[in-house]
Amino acid sequence: MKEILLTSSVLILALLALRQLFRRTVSRRMQYALWLLVLVRLLVPVNVGTLAHNVLSAAEPVQAVVEERLDTPVLYVQGGTERRPAQLLPGKESQGEPLSPQSDAAQSAPADEYYTVTPTYRTVTLSEALTYVWYAGMVGVGAWFLFTNLRFARALRKARTPYRVEGCRYPVYLMSALPSPCLFGVLRPAIYLNNAAAASPELLRFVLAHEQTHARHLDPLWSLLRGLCLTVYWFDPLVWLAAVLSREDGELACDEGTLRALGADERTAYGKALLSLVPVCTKPQNPLLGATTMTGGKRSLKERITRIAENRQAKTAAVFAAVALAALVCAVSFTGAPDTPPEVTQEWYDAGFTTEDAQACLEFLDWAAELDGSKITGCGAWDAETGAAHFLLEEPSDDTSAQIEALEGILRSVRAEELTPFAARDGEVRYTLSFNDDYTGYYGFSLSENGQVALDAPAVYETEGEPFPYMKAVAVVDNAELTQALYRLLRPALLDGLTAAQRDAVDSFLHWAQALRAEDILNLQFRDGSSSRFLVDAELTALSAQLVPALNALTEAELYTQQGYGDSAYYTLAVNLRDGTQYTFLCGFDRVRLLHPTFEPGLSSSYPSDRPTLWIDSPALMACLDSLEASPAPLPDFETAAPTPLADILPAREPWMTIPLAGKAQRVTDRRIPSDALDWLIQMDMDGDGVCEIVNSSPNFPAIYYKRGGQLYGVDLKSVITAAWPELNWWDFTSAAPAIRSVLFYGLSAGDAPGDGVNFTRYLYFDGESLLLYKPDRSHTDHIADATLADPSVPAEVAARAKQLVRQRYDTLAGSAAQYDDWYTDVSFLGAETRYEGLAPEVYSFSQHYHAQKPEKILLAGGTEVDEDGWAILDGDTVLDGPYIVCLMDGGTRRMLEGSMSGDCSTGSPAYYADLTALLAKNNVLRPDALDGGLLNEAMSSGGSFLNWLGQYDAAEQDRALERLSAYRASLTDSYDLDMFSRIVAYLLGDRDGLTDAGRAAQERFRAKFG
Repeated sequence: MKEILLTSSVLILALLALRQLFRRTVSRRMQYALWLLVLVRLLVPVNVGTLAHNVLSAAEPVQAVVEERLDTPVLYVQGGTERRPAQLLPGKESQGEPLSPQSDAAQSAPADEYYTVTPTYRTVTLSEALTYVWYAGMVGVGAWFLFTNLRFARALRKARTPYRVEGCRYPVYLMSALPSPCLFGVLRPAIYLNNAAAASPELLRFVLAHEQTHARHLDPLWSLLRGLCLTVYWFDPLVWLAAVLSREDGELACDEGTLRALGADERTAYGKALLSLVPVCTKPQNPLLGATTMTGGKRSLKERITRIAENRQAKTAAVFAAVALAALVCAVSFTGAPDTPPEVTQEWYDAGFTTEDAQACLEFLDWAAELDGSKITGCGAWDAETGAAHFLLEEPSDDTSAQIEALEGILRSVRAEELTPFAARDGEVRYTLSFNDDYTGYYGFSLSENGQVALDAPAVYETEGEPFPYMKAVAVVDNAELTQALYRLLRPALLDGLTAAQRDAVDSFLHWAQALRAEDILNLQFRDGSSSRFLVDAELTALSAQLVPALNALTEAELYTQQGYGDSAYYTLAVNLRDGTQYTFLCGFDRVRLLHPTFEPGLSSSYPSDRPTLWIDSPALMACLDSLEASPAPLPDFETAAPTPLADILPAREPWMTIPLAGKAQRVTDRRIPSDALDWLIQMDMDGDGVCEIVNSSPNFPAIYYKRGGQLYGVDLKSVITAAWPELNWWDFTSAAPAIRSVLFYGLSAGDAPGDGVNFTRYLYFDGESLLLYKPDRSHTDHIADATLADPSVPAEVAARAKQLVRQRYDTLAGSAAQYDDWYTDVSFLGAETRYEGLAPEVYSFSQHYHAQKPEKILLAGGTEVDEDGWAILDGDTVLDGPYIVCLMDGGTRRMLEGSMSGDCSTGSPAYYADLTALLAKNNVLRPDALDGGLLNEAMSSGGSFLNWLGQYDAAEQDRALERLSAYRASLTDSYDLDMFSRIVAYLLGDRDGLTDAGRAAQERFRAKFG
């Protein structure tokens, strides 16, 4: 806006000078046309290119002074109130901190014993105040502009009568009350005559020629645009002067055009007609009126008659000089100051940046590298949900100043490799932190609901010819220190959405923490995984010496809220007081959470909380709790693997959900993990970069650990996925899937309460920057999954056998209330077992999928599940990883073994191997002499079929097998294993149906040995 005012003023002054200089040597039509330059400059505020020396560059010193003056605060406006917990430490009184100029109204007043209420104020600068005055003036002048023209139009329509004129292309009306003839109307212009104009055919001919020339010159349109300029720039006297003079030049140009059409012989008669028809006005014409009325003052009328009588011809040299000077004026007033953008290298293009965004990033890096406190003239936080703004530097506290000073150091250390292209924001913008709140020269950061931090750079967009500055997101910033610093600065805003009960809980907790004394503590209870112990005596005294000061120092600025799960944590510390009250703190990654019934519903860690969790960002408190973990379980070293193209890892289809990790992954400082998680760790190179990620598939605390730039990061999968997928209401199970380099997790979604909803399965992949969630691939052809058909490790005959078994099961479902209408099977090759000497049985698993038209009719019992797409898993013999098909190669031919294995025994488990051994024995591909005691124990678990199998062999081989079984029993030391062996023996010695004669004989031998 300031640039347009400056350049348009220079342009108007220059055209006034040209108008005076060439008033007798160039045509009035040319002078009238030059005013078009002013119109374009005012209504189309776009600079055409740049020049090293122009109006803007020459006025830079003056602009700086003016801008500094415009940014001066002129008044304070009350913006609301702020509630703070009262400082009730022993020996200290509650202190209010006024956030505004000193006045009675600005003093803090105690509201109760827990908090104080303080009025808050914001400053209004001179620029902001003048903007409001400008808007008010525009409304007033615009209303007068509309009123003037609408009133004139109404008067014309009310009193006009049609007047027929041959050969005129525009409607003609007669209105006796008009002071002079005129042309009026932009879309449908019409000529209006008074009685004088219609008094003689000669006068009528001149009037019609004059008004039709106005129409050819589009003067009604220029009148409308002049009125628009006056409405917007109502305060600028030069614009008013330009409007008046351009209107006069328009009449002179119309006279010239009319005489050119009539011919030189008509000059005298036309002048006399003009004298007889144009009344002399004693007051200025209304420049907002859109009609081309033939009125004017004595001076303007005299000039018109003089120009008609003199019949001056334009001089070529003068025209050339006028055009050259006008071009020069345009060159210095339509151009901006030259920019010197930083150089964008190929690396930025390779990373996916546009030239504009890359330049903005480079400018930010230059700005940040030289950042000092004096450059930050304003720092404001904006809450997108409430619209509230909080300016941190107007009345900064010591704590805020220290945080901003720390933020300066973090900004100076931001590196180019931490910036990635901004494509689409993952989640709505929740908060924005900006430097220099007028958005003219500095930068900001927007924080989305899911933690994504975007760099916002200054930009300008134009609408209706006016430039509007704003902040444009140009890059995603993956800098955990910056993310944490922004959270600290925005903590007060992050507590704004609390309910009254939650606010009371925060206030009472702070009151308790700040007033806590060591003698108030009865004991401390520490829980680590499944173990729990109380800290008493010397250990209690030592920890209290750290814990009490850390809690006393807590402030509201260190608290924030976030959705989360119930009680998943590395470890917990319960502070039990002598008065019977208790506060419990939970630790996970590098954060501490307060367990409070107002915030936490007390559910299992499998259920996400529908209420915000109160998080505490206190390094001192975290260090105190960490000291209890004397020997944290370390993560193993990260293994390496051959790099793999990511396209070979990820499924070919589009992911169901993508969750960028910028701002969500936590920097892990000491490699600690939950002490009970070591058995759940597995390494796999999920992103294909040659360095494995470590996956903790524990259902209580599923996580992915990875390295970037030598720094260790951890992703709390439950918290991150729940924030992005609010419909998830129960996390059932997590399983690592190394074969496909992903993580499977299961649960319920879209229910109204924990336990409601539908089952889901998701495959979780990691591409190095984001979590990618995929639904199960249900595509199938002729009832066999397409993935199976494309898998060379699954023979056609095995797939056909699985299809036959699933079809048999599907036929039994016909006519059920759920109305099953589709089915398919998915077969996987599990591998060839080598634990049996001389045998290598191939094991395949096949899944069974049945689609219901009415999923709500499926009876949910006996392990039955139904997912969100209506695909059902019915009962125990149809779980996802079973049943199994076992094959043997016999002379180049694949033989499928008869019998089945339990569907609920997972691959590689003792039950799985017991079933497999029994199946091989049942098909007589294993002899008793081929099995040691452990394998015989596995075969024995199959019950009566074991005795039938054993009875097929001679007595000597049976006795040798029973001896090995007896030796195996003698080697057992675990009470559980001994009890299980005894139970199986008792089962085999009972009355068993289905025993053959050989089986009964084997039972007697078994009884003699173990009975």
